[in-house]
Amino acid sequence: LYHHIVNDIRNINKNGKKDEKLNRTIQSFFHRIVAASANESTAGAEDSPTDYAAKRAVQMICDLYRRNVWNDERSVHILATAAASPNASVASRALRFFLNIEEAMALDKQNSETNEWEGIDNINLHLHSKKTKGKQ
Repeated sequence: LYHHIVNDIRNINKNGKKDEKLNRTIQSFFHRIVAASANESTAGAEDSPTDYAAKRAVQMICDLYRRNVWNDERSVHILATAAASPNASVASRALRFFLNIEEAMALDKQNSETNEWEGIDNINLHLHSKKTKGKQ
């Protein structure tokens, strides 16, 4: 379900056609989940369904930011709210995002450029060339 939601949001925002109203609605929903988790949980308590939803929301926002789908201040604000959460796993995911997002994005960019060039090397340019009478 997680991957389907991420792919649906990516497809909605594909090719520079961002649906800002829908993005704002989804981001406000994620912000409400993270804020509810921060208000509900106490330090050291067992994970509730709200805490689990907040962890998945933070993970989804991190993934979408890394893929340059949601790279705006609303996403960063949600993650800043999550970093102040009393739930340790929600806060740690948000802090991990802030600590290594540039490295992860640079690595993704490098991998995509490498894969692009590898695909160009594998093209057979003479696949559909007509053979001359002498070469047959």
